[in-house]
Amino acid sequence: MEPTSTECAPSNQGDQSGPHLEPASPTLPETRHIDCRSSNVDRDEQSIPVGNCPVNSLNLFNDLGRVINATMKTNEVKSVVDTLSDAQKYKLIKDHYVPPESYIFPVVYHKKCYRRFNPAWLDTHPWLVYSPSIDGAFCKFCALFAPSDKRHMYGTLVNVPWSKWGSYTDNVVSHPSKGYHTQSVEACKRLIATMDTPSATIPYQVISKTVLVYVTNIAHSIM
Repeated sequence: MEPTSTECAPSNQGDQSGPHLEPASPTLPETRHIDCRSSNVDRDEQSIPVGNCPVNSLNLFNDLGRVINATMKTNEVKSVVDTLSDAQKYKLIKDHYVPPESYIFPVVYHKKCYRRFNPAWLDTHPWLVYSPSIDGAFCKFCALFAPSDKRHMYGTLVNVPWSKWGSYTDNVVSHPSKGYHTQSVEACKRLIATMDTPSATIPYQVISKTVLVYVTNIAHSIM
C-alpha cells in the first residue's frame, strides 16, 4: 500500500502509514531542530550564502534546501539554479542527502494533526528528496531542470519546498503527471549522460576531430 499522510490515525488504531500523530491542540511538542550546521549535511568553513544556508562556492553539496528555500522568489530561485555548475547538479541528483533510519523528523501541525515527513515516500517516489536543513522536500529533477522560460509558473516541489505533509496526494502523487516533470527528467538524463560518458557528446567529438586534424597536419608538415 502506498504510504500516505492525508488522514489522522487515532491512537487506538495505530499509525498505519508512519507520519500521523494523535490530533491535539496546535501547541507543538518539543522537536529536534535541524539546520545547515547539522553533521548530516556537507559543509565547508569558507562559504558564501546560497539559499538559506552557507554553501562553499567551490564545494559540491548534497542538500537542495541549501539552494532553495520557501522565502525565495521565483526569479531568485531561477538565478541561483542557473549559477550551479553541471558538476554540482550532478552531485545533487546522484548523491542527495538520504535520512538514516535513526533520523528524527521534526513534527508540524497541519490539518488538525501533528505530522512529519514519512521516509517511505522516498522509496515510493525516487524523484523525491528530503532536505534536513529546511524540513522540506523537492522533486530533484524539476527543482534543477524545470524549463527556464516557464519556471515562474511552477510552485511546490520546484520553486518552493513541500512541507505541508497533509497534502501528500495533491502535491506528490499527482506530480509525475505534470508535463514539465517529464521535460525535467529528460533534461536530467542528458546531463547525466554527458557527465558519465563525455566522449559520447557532440562537442567532445568535434573537439577530438579538430585536434586529430591539427596533429595530422603538423605531422605532414614535418615529414
